[in-house]
Amino acid sequence: LFPHRAEIGNYLNRPVERVRIGPELERVTEGEVTSLLAAYMHEGFFDIDVVGVKPSLESHPWFARAEVKRVWPDSLALSLVEELAIARWGEKSLLNQYGEVFTPEHLDGLGALPLLTGAKGSAPRMMEQYQVISQILSPAGLRIEQLVLSDRDSWELVVSGGLRIVAGRTGV
Repeated sequence: LFPHRAEIGNYLNRPVERVRIGPELERVTEGEVTSLLAAYMHEGFFDIDVVGVKPSLESHPWFARAEVKRVWPDSLALSLVEELAIARWGEKSLLNQYGEVFTPEHLDGLGALPLLTGAKGSAPRMMEQYQVISQILSPAGLRIEQLVLSDRDSWELVVSGGLRIVAGRTGV
């Protein structure tokens, strides 16, 4: 007449069937998110490792942060924050507003971003300098197209219209 405890447990711990993603993603497809979650989706509602899902999602280069919550009775709610690309870093990477380097698989549609180039480890300093110079140039209607920090600590700046400015050390 009454269900066994095991049957009740199986009913309550049914597999996750829905995943809600918010806010809307611009750079990452639902298919990519599904692929990142695939290893966890066979788990029951109470068994799914929400702590393990977070770093799996954050391993995607476009995700800056991920939050994962269970939603009764059979759902996961994902809050995914995508990286904000401010500049290109060399040929294959991007910089966010904090000067952190991230390397997505494709840089399609990002060619208009300014190009920053410098030694390994100089990205945070370069982003800071980029932001300061951008604020100075903006009222004049100028935009940084390229910013280079040389090994000798000199700066080379190319602004919209092709104007090139070199500042810093001269000679050896």
